[in-house]
Amino acid sequence: MAHYRRRGGSGRSKPATPATPPGARRGMTATTPAEFQRLVAIAFDAQGWQYDMSVGPMLVEVAKSGAQTDGSKLAQALPRTFFDRNRVTRDAVASVLARAVGGRTVEEEVAMPATIVIGGNNYQLNMGAGASIVNSNVNLGEGSQISVTSGGDKQEVLLAVEAIVRAGLAGDWSDDAAKDLASLIAGRADLRYEDVQAVALEVARREQPTKERLKGFLARIAASGISGALATGLTAGLAEAMHLLPL
Repeated sequence: MAHYRRRGGSGRSKPATPATPPGARRGMTATTPAEFQRLVAIAFDAQGWQYDMSVGPMLVEVAKSGAQTDGSKLAQALPRTFFDRNRVTRDAVASVLARAVGGRTVEEEVAMPATIVIGGNNYQLNMGAGASIVNSNVNLGEGSQISVTSGGDKQEVLLAVEAIVRAGLAGDWSDDAAKDLASLIAGRADLRYEDVQAVALEVARREQPTKERLKGFLARIAASGISGALATGLTAGLAEAMHLLPL
């Protein structure tokens, strides 16, 4: 059930919370599934290994099964095709995983409320708290508030795009919020659908949703009646993420 509540009037904006490293919030080795997958993706990219959207969830499930993650155990979970495709040994992968995430525990994210103010209308939504992909110094959720106006900073508008995508993937979607944001974006010459597409794709890569969840989200967007750069960008970015998921 959606947790958006629309209220007239923006009031005074409360800045989004500065990002806090996951370990500082939950203990030195605790990591959310999204952060765990991000660390693995960075490590694999540094080696030139292909990281598709099936790898992260697979490793997260293995990490959840133990008290602390172990590089060798994680590597054992990867299919033979991964090693063949990347021309690498299981031992080499185990070593890289041990350096990237060894000793960490994986804890589920708790949905946290955030407020988005679009042209004076307030919407409260729930999403998994975590560092923003648009601005890594900002945590979305945890009581943060994003305020966007037609003449405001472009990054704030993209933060709002990120917020509705993250909330939508979590099951919270507001047609009214999306329509307000679509209208605001349509009036700005500095925002194109490609900007929205890049944000939607990166959120999907970070969140690692199932293909079924992406299909459901795309259906909600199509049924919402939004148009313009927001609708085109969201649809293109999420559709691209769909192609990255395993069949």
